[in-house]
Amino acid sequence: MKPKLDYLYKDPRYGFTVRIPGWWRPYTVIDRSRSGGETEYDVRFLFKYRGKTYGDVLTISVFKMSRREWIRQGYDSSPFILIGERSGRLFAYSTPGELPDEFLNKDKSDYDYVKFGRPIRLMRRMVNDDVPKIIGTFRLPGLKPAAPAPYLAKGVAGIMAGCGCRKRITRRQIKRAK
Repeated sequence: MKPKLDYLYKDPRYGFTVRIPGWWRPYTVIDRSRSGGETEYDVRFLFKYRGKTYGDVLTISVFKMSRREWIRQGYDSSPFILIGERSGRLFAYSTPGELPDEFLNKDKSDYDYVKFGRPIRLMRRMVNDDVPKIIGTFRLPGLKPAAPAPYLAKGVAGIMAGCGCRKRITRRQIKRAK
């Protein structure tokens, strides 16, 4: 059996692309919407199993605001994770915090792993294993991915370990750390 090849999703409105695993095809439905709420536009990858559509597995949202507004409104500590910025718009993604309610047993005390075991495993794999890889392939048109500076690879580990942040490290700081 041949492995299913990844496919490139290109958004018709904003032109961003993400590479989706080929095995997702039979299990997802793509829903694009202009929301009137906090986001300007959403692309939702909805989970589909045996003809029934459940909740979303991945949502890529477009916000019309600056990064300063993003922080001021508290989005930096929200379920949305910022992945790109262009022309006054911020691109972010989110994943569901819980499985869909349809997977609960009749008394709603726990998930029905006997009846919904396979779709639960599929959704968990999609969200936990595949979404981080998909987001790593996010590209906005015309922007080249930033290539890492080769001199940062060895010397940065010690400097960066204490701060827990992603900041630019100069050659001078690396020499001092050695």
